Amino acid sequence: RDAAIAFGLGRSLFGVMDRNVVLHALEHIQERLKHGDARPVIHFVTTVAGGRLIRVQMAPVLAITAVDGATATGASTRGDARISGYVLTLEDIQYSVETASRHNRLLQSLTEGTRASLANIRAAIETILAFPEIQPARRKAFEQVIHDEAQALSQHLAAAIVDYADCVRAEWPLA
Repeated sequence: RDAAIAFGLGRSLFGVMDRNVVLHALEHIQERLKHGDARPVIHFVTTVAGGRLIRVQMAPVLAITAVDGATATGASTRGDARISGYVLTLEDIQYSVETASRHNRLLQSLTEGTRASLANIRAAIETILAFPEIQPARRKAFEQVIHDEAQALSQHLAAAIVDYADCVRAEWPLA
């Protein structure tokens, strides 16, 4: 929020954004103009004062210099473009990045928890099938493993569903 207050006409970006990132974007725009790019718009992500992540779209404002008597409004197709300023569109993506990170952690947790339980269930079933004459006490132990792991898997999945619902609910825009 403090960073948003510092932006404005006549204020330097360098007080809010990393100078090197902005200068690098400017170099890319100039290079693209040299190579005849008609829309030299640059996109980059950086942090602002306070550490918030923002996505920036930077576009040059071009002043067309007339050649061979053409108008300075850009009617000339042979005019030389020079940069007279820049327009920046800023989007705070901190929340989006945090949400994506939460989704990734949730998926990783679900995958790891599921993999372990399924491996134990599979091992117990394969043992029962491989040894049909297994002693009743040992068979009962393997059946208990299957039961316990299936319960753990169900609980893990239920917790993941609740966490996912919280993630999705947090993303819904309010009207």
